[in-house]
Amino acid sequence: MKLKYRHIGLSSLAVAVASTLAACGGEDSLTTSAISTVAFKEITAPSTDAEKQEVRASNTVTIDGKEYAIGFTPWILSGDSKGSGTNNIFGQHVDINGLALTSYSASDLTIDGKAGVSASPDHTTLHQVGSKIFSITQFEEYAGFMYITELVQNATTGALSALATKPVDLSNIFGGWDFCGGIRTPWGSHLGGEEYPVDVKALEAGGDSYSAVNFDPYLEYFGLNPALTDATTKANPTRAAALAKTSPYRVGYPVEIAITGADLGSKPVAANTQAKKHYGMGRIAWELAYVMPNNKTVYAGDDGTNRGMFRFEADKAGDLSSGTLYIAKLNQTNAKATTTDGGGEFAIEWKSLGKSSDDEIDSYIRRGIGFADMFEFVSPTATAGLPAPFTQACAAGFTPTYADNKYECLKLKTANRLNMTADEIKVAASRLEALRYGAMFGGTTEFRKFEGVTFDPRRNKLYIAMSEIGRGMSGSPNLQGVSDDILVKANVCGAVYQLDVDSNYVTTKMSALITGIPKSYTEATKTIQTDVADITKTAQQSCDDNGIALPDNVTMGPTDDILIIGEDATTEHQNDFLWAYNLNSKTLTRIMSGPYGAEITSPMYYRNINGWDYMTAVIQHPYDESDYFRGPDATTIKTGLSSTKALVSRARVGYFGPFPTIKNK
Repeated sequence: MKLKYRHIGLSSLAVAVASTLAACGGEDSLTTSAISTVAFKEITAPSTDAEKQEVRASNTVTIDGKEYAIGFTPWILSGDSKGSGTNNIFGQHVDINGLALTSYSASDLTIDGKAGVSASPDHTTLHQVGSKIFSITQFEEYAGFMYITELVQNATTGALSALATKPVDLSNIFGGWDFCGGIRTPWGSHLGGEEYPVDVKALEAGGDSYSAVNFDPYLEYFGLNPALTDATTKANPTRAAALAKTSPYRVGYPVEIAITGADLGSKPVAANTQAKKHYGMGRIAWELAYVMPNNKTVYAGDDGTNRGMFRFEADKAGDLSSGTLYIAKLNQTNAKATTTDGGGEFAIEWKSLGKSSDDEIDSYIRRGIGFADMFEFVSPTATAGLPAPFTQACAAGFTPTYADNKYECLKLKTANRLNMTADEIKVAASRLEALRYGAMFGGTTEFRKFEGVTFDPRRNKLYIAMSEIGRGMSGSPNLQGVSDDILVKANVCGAVYQLDVDSNYVTTKMSALITGIPKSYTEATKTIQTDVADITKTAQQSCDDNGIALPDNVTMGPTDDILIIGEDATTEHQNDFLWAYNLNSKTLTRIMSGPYGAEITSPMYYRNINGWDYMTAVIQHPYDESDYFRGPDATTIKTGLSSTKALVSRARVGYFGPFPTIKNK
């Protein structure tokens, strides 16, 4: 059976209320305003197998007392061909020349004979250029790429549909890498984050590390042919040539795309797009780069285990090419213990990692800089007699760190084979190894799955998604000299934190706004028919369906009294949900659920596009992260589904709505 779109309305639950509160002092007071009253109709959690295979969404919203029909509508699916030419297959992997990589080694799907099509679009942004509307969509693949799609708007209904699509030219920035979250900047460009950059220290250690960290798929963009690799020697005559065209230090940054004209052109890649990679903002696991209203302050989601909290201050408003990078140092102000519930409370200090620019860091990469050109390193050693909980120590002269789930002993070099000065090495390390460098200088590197970021201008709060409270957040380091800044009770369901913001858009305090609710579910054992043999599985779920689980994307909704929360759950919720959280009444409303194994990504609210509002949404990799289904490139499919795997696995890129224009001032 095909994935269905089902718009469901149940009992109404107000998601926002009109606020006309006069400011009365205190950091949480609201300024006088009049905004629309908005209430979504809630949907239930899916309970049947059929419901769990559908895209389900609220079907109405009540705005200022009037009901409007809404729902989720895709404007394009992965594998769709839109527009003229041969390079118009949405989501097909492309090389440095913009040509299709039909034999891509990590190919997700083959659709109607078209190979190398991704099921993993993540974030999409909407843009008006003259009388035309475009979306830019980035794909969460290790050979990262983007597509720009021209959209047509129905003037009567507001419905959006795709007219033409082409890949964005990323050749001048050495391609893309594992694009995750993004935003449309206040000045109108697309800004996407490259997460999970490869560990260059591990790569330089040799062995089969390139393949182990999925670096080879990125090299296919530069001409690597994986089919030529010898299974015994792992030698490939095209690998060295591809690597010579780039560097592992070319990935792991915010990437900005500007639209410079209203025509996609006739070449394999889209005309009128200009790409920039912001090396000066630092190389971390960028979930996204969130730009604050001053057009200078940028906050990073740094996704992974034992990661940091980073802030970038641009030298000029609207220009991210140079500035100062900071890492946060947290001071827990409530009890530090593994029994401390609620996520913890913290004061935030910011440590400067210095100033740099895109051009400066680019120059070091062009010179062929490697990890060993910046750092000396030795392994920690087991040492008797240390105070608990420490069991290891670093040699004299080396700084102990615990970052990216690695214990290391590091020392900055003062000279190297490239004849760089000590100051140049320091600047290079601050950007190319921002997490390690920040850990050396006292930054907190204990965050677990730090994902989305958004700003609430009414309450002057920054909201961040922490998909899981665990690992470094709920345990203590065993390497002497590593601080333990966060120690709270683990929560596999995660939390959304709120951070106080001062007049300079700098965060000062942090506490949990809402946390998930652990709860065990065990479904009946099911036998699943596959193309090869029947298998038996018992589904598990570890978080309550009435609460959040692995929050990932956060954004302000139709009004600034509504926080939208998207999930990236696997076994925490069997189906991922999209929530509307009422910041006044502190209540959750479930407004969307995805099919088995799919994330609901890219929620972002857009106002007054020719008289209509839209909230973008993406159904990413259906069936790929599921307890009953394997990924779309595997052999397992569900009984009763079409034998065409592409049919059940294609991603959907579209919008929730459309809404009439909603008052938010």
